Amino acid sequence: MFAAAERCGMFENRLLSALPREESEPLLSELQPVGLSLGDIIYEYDEQLEYVYFPTTCIVSFIYTMENGATA
Repeated sequence: MFAAAERCGMFENRLLSALPREESEPLLSELQPVGLSLGDIIYEYDEQLEYVYFPTTCIVSFIYTMENGATA
């Protein structure tokens, strides 16, 4: 069962790798690797979330656009 976790990179994510085995095992059948490219958008404001991402070999950033157009 944990071979599947290694194939999808589960143990490369610190949050997932910190879970106790009894909590992480039910997740294994639901996890699948997803390739993203620079600039890909995984969530837009006011959209319903469809997926949860657990980055393994990348950094995900959050950009907030304020009312005056400035970004943070």
